[in-house]
Amino acid sequence: MSAAAGQVRVLEQVLTDRDRRGGDLTGMAHECFAGGYEVTRGPWALAAGSDFLTAGTTGDFPDEEFENLLRLVQLGTQIEHDPDAASLFVDLFTLRRPWSTLEESPWRERLAPVPADAGAN
Repeated sequence: MSAAAGQVRVLEQVLTDRDRRGGDLTGMAHECFAGGYEVTRGPWALAAGSDFLTAGTTGDFPDEEFENLLRLVQLGTQIEHDPDAASLFVDLFTLRRPWSTLEESPWRERLAPVPADAGAN
């Protein structure tokens, strides 16, 4: 429901911006899809990431989303001693902040993804 509400906010913003500019509806779908993607990519990655932990799951999982899942795991290790990390962790799971926050400074640097094969011999 939260992701759907976020998509509605995107649609409302696109319509408001176009109304202010006196624009028509040409190309509006592209703008809505781009904004909708940002709203839904976090919940999708969390749900699909869990699916990919299940044996027998097939398909492609985007590399950038896998890296963000690794960042999220690292973030989870910091929440007990870092209030900013705890706040971001909650905000990501409650969709108050976009998934792309993990790709922005300072989080991108603080939560550099560890390769999946790290430590493997």
